[in-house]
Amino acid sequence: MKALNFDKLIIGFNFNSNGDLPLEFIRSFQKFHSKNTQLILFVNFNTSNFNCEENITIKNLGYVESKRYKISKKLVEKFGYSRIFRVSLASIRFLLKLNIIFFKTIPRFSIPILTGIYPINVVRFFYFFNFFKKNHFKHCFVTDTSDVVFQGNVFETDIDEKTYAFAENKRIEIRNEPFNFSWVSKLYGKAPYFTELVKQEVYCCGTILFGSHKSATNFLKPFLIDCLKPEMAQSYSGNQTSKQTFSFKNPYDAAEQGVFNKMVFLRQVPFECKENGDLVYTIGSEPREDIGLDEQFIFKKSNPIVPAVVHQYNRHPDLLDFVKKKYGV
Repeated sequence: MKALNFDKLIIGFNFNSNGDLPLEFIRSFQKFHSKNTQLILFVNFNTSNFNCEENITIKNLGYVESKRYKISKKLVEKFGYSRIFRVSLASIRFLLKLNIIFFKTIPRFSIPILTGIYPINVVRFFYFFNFFKKNHFKHCFVTDTSDVVFQGNVFETDIDEKTYAFAENKRIEIRNEPFNFSWVSKLYGKAPYFTELVKQEVYCCGTILFGSHKSATNFLKPFLIDCLKPEMAQSYSGNQTSKQTFSFKNPYDAAEQGVFNKMVFLRQVPFECKENGDLVYTIGSEPREDIGLDEQFIFKKSNPIVPAVVHQYNRHPDLLDFVKKKYGV
């Protein structure tokens, strides 16, 4: 893509083996956002038959078709536990760190290699880093897609030049949530701040709002350096037991959300932390009885605000059915 300058930008990845676009996500975006908001959706399959509006761009990255990806994937599957592979991977990580620090970019040829080693939920942030190096925006919302639906304009709020982090269920601390505790402990279990970190409520890296281009690049630099930690890389070495492309071997392996929660806890960049249900409502860990539903919207019963974004609605069968009926075919 040529260099572009956006006013308001929403960007997401949708990598799956079925070649299915997140139609509920796309249609809800169209309903609540005007033409001056651009949606860019990166996928790994052909979408030539899908007719896009002028403010929607669907880009096939094609990494799974590249030789570098296929070779990297085979090497991981065959030699992931070998010493020589780990040494080679450490060298690659070191070179990428140097590029991030000194050149503020990732060599383009390395992205398919990373995609063969890490799950796409990690690699997407490396791609964002390169994309933001070349393109500019005033505000940007990066988001999951397959379990996200819009209920309003995500930019119709006061936005400062900060990184906006959105909490999950405030009653659940990291230490009480098995996945998040495992992700954090494998990365930072020996850090002096670990005991206090795990008392923090969970913040979700599946939805992040950047108040400026500068806030995005300032966030991504330390974020990616931590994603290149040995503790993260080693989680994805070895035989792949899952049949799904770009998935964890084990959901308890270290994950990028562990990095995100550490950054929020240490306030490594200027963060604005939002309560669950204010702008984004992440409901995967919310009890169903706390979630309101009327003919039009999903909302938090204790919060009078209708959230502009609902995340993880597919964890509750009746809410999934509601979204499919409202925005599905």
